[in-house]
Amino acid sequence: MNLLNSFPRLMVLAFFLFLAQPLLSLIWSDVEQYSEIISTITFVVWFYWDAKKGNQEVMGN
Repeated sequence: MNLLNSFPRLMVLAFFLFLAQPLLSLIWSDVEQYSEIISTITFVVWFYWDAKKGNQEVMGN
């Protein structure tokens, strides 16, 4: 499960991308389109990670 081990790093990367959005919007005028996509991907990854963690807690692993 190498992919699951890389999820915390992906969450940190997504968080920094979220913080960088105002700066990126100064550089690119159409970053608002991408910010919605980034926010959606971040939510999906967070939801999947939270559900996976919840399943492990229930199973006792």
